[in-house]
Amino acid sequence: MFDGLIVWLGYVFVGAFGLTFVCGLLLAAGRRWGPPNLRARLKSLPLGCALPVLFLLVVIVGVGWALRPVEQPQSIKTVAAYSVPLASEKDRDNFLAVLRTVAKQQGMHVDAATRQELEAMSNTPMTIHAGVWRGENDEEMLASVMDLDHLGQAWIMFSKGENPQINSLFRERVMREIVRRWPDTLSLPIMPTGAIPNPGDMIRTPHGYILNPAAASKYASEGPKM
Repeated sequence: MFDGLIVWLGYVFVGAFGLTFVCGLLLAAGRRWGPPNLRARLKSLPLGCALPVLFLLVVIVGVGWALRPVEQPQSIKTVAAYSVPLASEKDRDNFLAVLRTVAKQQGMHVDAATRQELEAMSNTPMTIHAGVWRGENDEEMLASVMDLDHLGQAWIMFSKGENPQINSLFRERVMREIVRRWPDTLSLPIMPTGAIPNPGDMIRTPHGYILNPAAASKYASEGPKM
């Protein structure tokens, strides 16, 4: 998210500079080669102030546009999530094999980070990071898996999808197999925004994790970023 924002802000500054530069050239050309009346009016303009003001206005408008609140599509919102205990590399390999088998049955595929790729993520230690995708060109993600900040407990999160019926069918099939192999799998609470609470803000119960009432105020209007 933040990488995209930085790129967008870079475009804003480049665009503001380019627009200001072009306007400066046009004004300079008008002062020199325009009709007499136009030249007189342009020469009265304080370009030393007008161009910086134009630059700032473009930057302010561009930054405001970049930071505007954007409602996420309903299709990518999380509708179900579970915590699966994967304590060993064998567990993780078997888990990914289950995902791939069920995904392949429905014409989907799984992309998973290799051990080397995970080790290279020094700032974000994980032992598993994968996604279930529809389409050869990854048109839509149906589910994501990671254990960031909760190593050994892989969170699998399912999105609503553009076709909720297809996503629901995949979710039911894969979770049936996951729960059979890892019976200690527990459901995770989902906030109204579609976010999952931080691990420290949840309480484990025999039927699944629930949000700690003491942390409820933190998720009243906006869930935490994962």
